[in-house]
Amino acid sequence: MAEKSLSFLVMTGFTFFLLELSLNPTVAKGYDDVNEGPAKESIEEITKPMNDMWYRRNGLQYVSQKQNGPIAGHYLKIDGTSVVAYALGTDPKSKLKVHSMLNNKLEKIVILESSNGGTALAINKADDTVFVKTLSKPLRSLTSLDQVKRVYPEILFKEVPREAGSEFFYLKSYLSGKRRILGFDKNGLPKNTSQEITDTLQTTNMQKSQTQAIILPFWTFTVLVTVLVGLFPALLYCIGEIVVLKSRFEQQQQTIEYLENVTAQIQRRTVGDDFSSSETQEAHQSFTKWKESEIQQMRQKRNTGTTKNDSCRCRRGSRGRKGRTGPKGDTGALGNTGPPGRDGQKGNMGERGEPGPPGQPGSMFQSTDSAHIVGYGEHINPPRVHRITNWRLGHITGSIKFVSNSFLVIGTTGYYFVYSQLFYYAGDTLLMGHYTYINEEPVMRSLSSVVSEERKYNTNYHGAVFLLKSGDKISVRIPFTKSYFMHKETSYFGAFLISPVLNTTTLVQPTNTSQDFP
Repeated sequence: MAEKSLSFLVMTGFTFFLLELSLNPTVAKGYDDVNEGPAKESIEEITKPMNDMWYRRNGLQYVSQKQNGPIAGHYLKIDGTSVVAYALGTDPKSKLKVHSMLNNKLEKIVILESSNGGTALAINKADDTVFVKTLSKPLRSLTSLDQVKRVYPEILFKEVPREAGSEFFYLKSYLSGKRRILGFDKNGLPKNTSQEITDTLQTTNMQKSQTQAIILPFWTFTVLVTVLVGLFPALLYCIGEIVVLKSRFEQQQQTIEYLENVTAQIQRRTVGDDFSSSETQEAHQSFTKWKESEIQQMRQKRNTGTTKNDSCRCRRGSRGRKGRTGPKGDTGALGNTGPPGRDGQKGNMGERGEPGPPGQPGSMFQSTDSAHIVGYGEHINPPRVHRITNWRLGHITGSIKFVSNSFLVIGTTGYYFVYSQLFYYAGDTLLMGHYTYINEEPVMRSLSSVVSEERKYNTNYHGAVFLLKSGDKISVRIPFTKSYFMHKETSYFGAFLISPVLNTTTLVQPTNTSQDFP
């Protein structure tokens, strides 16, 4: 009975939770900004190029702000060749692909691409109207702001906050020549961008979608209310059964206490030999009458189904005298072995033994393979991502070789310490870095953030031990087309042999580490 009651209470609690869900719509947080997107990223996001400066997100929604605030039916969507702001939040075309980045002035630049891709929101520079631009070249292939400005300047917008710390903003065209602001009228149709005034008109306010209400249908609410009304009598019955069980438990406890007192009294009189046979018979008759009375009451309650608690109100008697100590029992079985004791104190050192026989003479392998390559040419600005060739020989020994002013070639198989350092010299970018390659696999990389145009100087060093075979090539490559300063004291790389490997048949192949690099 208790298990059925508990199961019913659990089911009732779950029903109340569903009822609460239907009466109070659950608010699901949307994509407030590009830093709070879905937990799972797309395959494109994982496999994007290392030099891609754009941050790309799918499924973002924009709401046009009217005088009454964000309301359903004012979501921005790109539908074919038209741009409107009267879509519902459930419209899949209102979920846009947003490409964003920060320029050198720390202004947020965005591109609003349609949900299906291939088209984007744009401003016609000739008449300042809003239109949908067909993208003949995919945005994925344009990895920097300058590339987009050369191909599609009309799709670039600045996201300008209404005031510091505000969640409201307006979209300003990145086109030069005049001020162009994206705005919509009360019917959700786009207005001429050159006629919008951001200080007075509310039609330019935009906001990213914050919430989406999930409301159960009315028939679900009706079914839940009907179930609750039907289960209410059963709930009352379960509560009554719990009260009855508690009463019976208390009654049984009192019965056990009375029996223990009577048993103890009989034992005391038997041991002390201070009672008569008439007293024993009287006590036995009293106990028999009480037991018969209790049994009769329990039968009446079972037959009539009453829930009244008729428990006996008895007082505990005085504590009796302590009985005599009984005879000693038999010896018990052997117990389990106890835990080990503490260690004893350390003894004195023994006498020194006799020296052993001399061992066989050892062998010595003297490793001389090493090379240190330094930079020259001072300031360089490479035209593309490539392997650096502005190197000259610092020193080289052993079988290692320096080839084509570009890379080192290993002569002896063994464990080498490989290192490299570059002096970064660019202030018009966000990141600078360099990679160290073994053959065509990157094994180490360094990245640094550029603070400002004035604080653009930085050096990064890295090094590690690698198992290299004869013929392996070591080179340094740069992932960004920016400026570097090649000087022998600040830009260099090299390697030196730590331990040769004579038995090449037992070599352990190194794990491919290219998958660890973005």
